[in-house]
Amino acid sequence: MIQPTLQEPPNDEVILVAIDNSFSKLGESAKQAIWYTLEKNFGISRNDLVGNIDRFEQILGQFFGLGYEHLRVMMIHSLSEVTGEYLSESASLACTVQTLKENIRKKPSSLSVRSHFEIHPQ
Repeated sequence: MIQPTLQEPPNDEVILVAIDNSFSKLGESAKQAIWYTLEKNFGISRNDLVGNIDRFEQILGQFFGLGYEHLRVMMIHSLSEVTGEYLSESASLACTVQTLKENIRKKPSSLSVRSHFEIHPQ
């Protein structure tokens, strides 16, 4: 599993890695189908996702119905894993991403993190 670690607020790639890791837990075929559907049916590409996080969340909620709650928690947990920050699982994904960015900006010196990607065996 690729796990980024941070020295500064998470960039789009870090957030995408966390979301992609969550989709991977559903299986490779499911992950590919989700990304394909988001782009072809809703016009949200991976590159545009973070800028459209509210819409992304709304679409996944419609697409997965009640199952989205489980996926949302998985994505927040993955963000927590890749950033080393504790993140509440009760907030929306969009609020969590915003909170994460704000928390890291407020206390960058207190984080013991690195600025490169590491491969961690599972």
